[in-house]
Amino acid sequence: MPREVFISYCSQDATAAEEVREALESRGIACWIAPRDIVGGQTWAASIVGAIEECRILLVIVSGHANKSRQMSREVELADARKRRILPVRIEDVPPAKDLEYFVGNRQWTDIFPEPVHKHGDALAKAVKALCDSETTGMDSTATPVKAREDHKHPQPLPFSAPVQTSSRMRWLVGGLGGVIVALAVVAYMMWMKSRDSYLEFMTEADQYAHAEMWLDAINWYDMALAKNPPGAAQGQIYNLRCHANLHAGMVDEALSDCRRAIQITPNSYKAHLDTGEVLQALHQNDKAIKEFEAALSIATTANDIAGQQIAMGKLNAVQK
Repeated sequence: MPREVFISYCSQDATAAEEVREALESRGIACWIAPRDIVGGQTWAASIVGAIEECRILLVIVSGHANKSRQMSREVELADARKRRILPVRIEDVPPAKDLEYFVGNRQWTDIFPEPVHKHGDALAKAVKALCDSETTGMDSTATPVKAREDHKHPQPLPFSAPVQTSSRMRWLVGGLGGVIVALAVVAYMMWMKSRDSYLEFMTEADQYAHAEMWLDAINWYDMALAKNPPGAAQGQIYNLRCHANLHAGMVDEALSDCRRAIQITPNSYKAHLDTGEVLQALHQNDKAIKEFEAALSIATTANDIAGQQIAMGKLNAVQK
């Protein structure tokens, strides 16, 4: 099914982006959104480029977090270069950063705050359809949205006195087609089950970006790995790694949330407690940081992990100076 709208958002606005997607798709507007529509076996960058080329409109979720996202700036720049329509949608009362403003500053805005996103579904759908209409008629995309056209006309029912005759051969063909559809559905389900184990592929990509200190790209890949619903211990590890990436990207609150989630899933991981202590230290909450480092030291000691003990002791000594 061809998609109309590419939804560009940063990971911190994932909930709002999903609500926007649901609002549009419930009104018959197909959307592309990561990580749901990332193609297995294809790199994240290739999936993004292909999706932007496929879609007619790039819907940008604008927020304070978005203003810090280099990845979103690249997506908007790519859409502009491909001459795609751009629809800025604000979820907060903030002006766009200069990188975004260059591309969206002269576009018509759609605000979906402070009320819940779902209450703005009709306005969002109207704005999208107006942009589609302006592309068809050649009107400027910044013009006031026009009334959405009615694309689907219901066919007139046939008179009851003129029933459609169906041959036995046609019934056989329809039955055979139904069997093929069922078989394809089974194959699709098996492929989906197999794809759930592909979180390791996303982890490999994320780790490569993390080693290159491209933290925002690493975070995107960790998001996609988590979307594959990995088993418990692996899930805790991914939250821990994303915490580390968020901390280096300067998103301390997000880092703390990830660390706490990692501890919930893997409470006996000394690394989860170490990273939580580092985040608390960055927030100048040294007393809490000391408790986390002490917990890490205790876990490492119980596990007879000499390296872990040395790391935890070093962190304790550093914060207590």
